[in-house]
Amino acid sequence: MCLLLTLFPRLFPADVGLAGSLFLRGLWALQTGLTLYAEPFIPEGCHRLLDVVNGVEGSTKCDLDESKFRALAILDLAFVVYVMLVMIVVLVVYAVVASAVGGVRRVGSYEALPTAGSSSPTDSNHIQMKALAGTQA
Repeated sequence: MCLLLTLFPRLFPADVGLAGSLFLRGLWALQTGLTLYAEPFIPEGCHRLLDVVNGVEGSTKCDLDESKFRALAILDLAFVVYVMLVMIVVLVVYAVVASAVGGVRRVGSYEALPTAGSSSPTDSNHIQMKALAGTQA
């Protein structure tokens, strides 16, 4: 997305896609932090290791393989739900902005100005101009 924005700075879908990916990254960082460090969010059958000084690697451990697979399935499901949520939000925002901005900008199309003295619709394209001072008509 950043490369597309570098090449085409006014490409709105690239802006929306980049914002959506950052939104998803933030949600997933929140979910990962809750799953690894908050006791109520650690999956059943797993527990937090208190002897780990720092680092995420190995801070939560599951005793049985069945508990580990269950925890992985829950996290996979949470990731899919977050991706769907972000996609819905991105599509709604894109549709609202595109509908709001799309009708305002009309490149190349304009209407002729109405004249004050025109009596018929065929005369609406003719505007009487005043002669310039110092020129002969």
